[in-house]
Amino acid sequence: MTLTTPFTDLIVLEWGRRPAVRACGSLLAQVGARVIVLGEEDTSDPLARFKTYVSETAETRAAAFKQANIVLHSSDREAEETAVPTRRADQIFCDIVVNTEGGRGGWTEPLLQAATGIADITGTKETAPTICEAPVVELQTGIFAAAGILAAWPRRVATGQGQSLSLSLIECGLNGLTSFLPLVFAGKTPTRSGNRHPMAVPWNSYEAKDGWLLLCSATDEQWVRLCQLMGREELSRGALEKLASRIEKCDEVDAIVESWTRCLTIGECVAALNGAGLAAGPISTIDGLREDPNLIHRRSISVGSATIPLSFVKTAFGAVAEQASHPEARRVPALPLAGVRVLEIGQYTTAPLASKQLAMLGAEVIKIEPPGGEASRAWPPHQDGQGYFFTMNNANKRSCLLDLRAKHDRATLSRLIERSDVLIENLKPGSFERLGFGKAELNKLNSRLLY
Repeated sequence: MTLTTPFTDLIVLEWGRRPAVRACGSLLAQVGARVIVLGEEDTSDPLARFKTYVSETAETRAAAFKQANIVLHSSDREAEETAVPTRRADQIFCDIVVNTEGGRGGWTEPLLQAATGIADITGTKETAPTICEAPVVELQTGIFAAAGILAAWPRRVATGQGQSLSLSLIECGLNGLTSFLPLVFAGKTPTRSGNRHPMAVPWNSYEAKDGWLLLCSATDEQWVRLCQLMGREELSRGALEKLASRIEKCDEVDAIVESWTRCLTIGECVAALNGAGLAAGPISTIDGLREDPNLIHRRSISVGSATIPLSFVKTAFGAVAEQASHPEARRVPALPLAGVRVLEIGQYTTAPLASKQLAMLGAEVIKIEPPGGEASRAWPPHQDGQGYFFTMNNANKRSCLLDLRAKHDRATLSRLIERSDVLIENLKPGSFERLGFGKAELNKLNSRLLY
């Protein structure tokens, strides 16, 4: 399949060296934008690929700024950069700063991780706060900046008017703490928990005979099935029956589970757990990633040196629709995604968080939940019977309960797909297809659908 990219009319100027700025430019380059950087290319830098480098002189700076319809900048690091000319009214100007108070442009990634609290929840409770070696705050901010620019672009196309976007590294860092902030809202102090989930037990990495696996158990009903599998049905009653109790006694629960996994190989554990409807899988080594079924299914593995961007968007884009003859007369909604309907078949974090961002940008999001609701609704701590974690990841959505194993409810989902613009799901690879919703079927239902 030929990969084409939809945003070839974006001309982006990276006016700055902040990692978040360069990460944003890298993402935009992967969806077709021409990204201009002043200076020499560093071939060892993965964020330098697929960009256009020009020598930095007064003339080239002026020419690049004149060409650009998008400018990426960090105004709190002006001492490190040449001052930006007065922005034009037709430019999208994205400013990434440490926070809105100013004067902190030189903050490093370790300081950002410390200030946002990420360092304090990374590692185990027996260790000191741990700094992640990857620039997670800068990279996450770059992702949000790219999303904001792509959301703003249709208005620029329709009206010719630019927009100003401002992102705070501190706020984006805090946004990554959704598994820990609920405890803060409930008046508790989160602690470092290693690979353990702070609100679902057992949910951790466990040692087997020949390596490690991840097991995720999110509900009391799943705990009952796990106890039956381990031959310890008595544990599903009494002191460990409820999730809140298992969270309090997490060390005891993990020790019980690992005493079972250590008697089996990874393959035996995963087969038994998946057979009982429990989410589990091997923890891959770097060398084993090429054989990882999830990465293969998502086509995330590249072989050899690519000469074109390996876009995170895996599709062949159709022709861009013709613009209206008088674009300034087109009606532009107050929010960039107003009028867009999104279906979400997701749970826990990834799909819910993605569609939450779309809802905040104005989309109508309909969340498909199984009978009884998504498991994280019940995760403590609660307010008015609903978990903080669920609320944080699912704000501004509507819910629809469907049992997708039932023919009647699958028919209801088909009708919703016919009337929607976007479908987001985070089911196991192949699960949606086995329910009768493979790519061919989805195309028959709605050839416009973004899946």
